[in-house]
Amino acid sequence: MATPRKRPISGFSEKPKEESIESQEIEEVLDTAVAEVIEPVEKQEEQMLPEVIPAADPGPRFVETPVVETRPEPMKIEEKKPKRHPRNVPRFSRITK
Repeated sequence: MATPRKRPISGFSEKPKEESIESQEIEEVLDTAVAEVIEPVEKQEEQMLPEVIPAADPGPRFVETPVVETRPEPMKIEEKKPKRHPRNVPRFSRITK
């Protein structure tokens, strides 16, 4: 199979055109506008910003408190006497219902 010939890509092989006089004049006008308008505003903003002065290091912000392990006291379980079924309670006894 034959290899295709490389063709020059249109648009990229052209030499860059020289800048016209009009574009140079426009750039000069833009540069003067920047110098007149933007630079004084930037200077005013720099003057308005407060000066940052480093302060002494106050140390750690949050001090970790040592964790003290407290063990809860075991609950005392009161032993209750089991209730008797009504059939098993004698009729005349000192035990009340």
